[in-house]
Amino acid sequence: NISDNPVDIKEHLKDPFAKPLLLNINTERKYWHAGAGIDGDTYDRYGDEMKDLGEKAIEIDKQTKNYMEGVWEEQLEKQ
Repeated sequence: NISDNPVDIKEHLKDPFAKPLLLNINTERKYWHAGAGIDGDTYDRYGDEMKDLGEKAIEIDKQTKNYMEGVWEEQLEKQ
């Protein structure tokens, strides 16, 4: 039973094939998977990690959002 901190996950996966392993990773999500809701004042790991990685990560995020918006528009036009 661990947090969704990448450092914690990596620590528990040092030798994942040595024995059977089940990790219960407690995640906190700012945005819901379904819908556009936000669960209050929740820690934004995605935003924090993106800031730590710098401009390249921010640019990838923008490109991905633009791509997904285009795909979504195409799908809506088909309906």
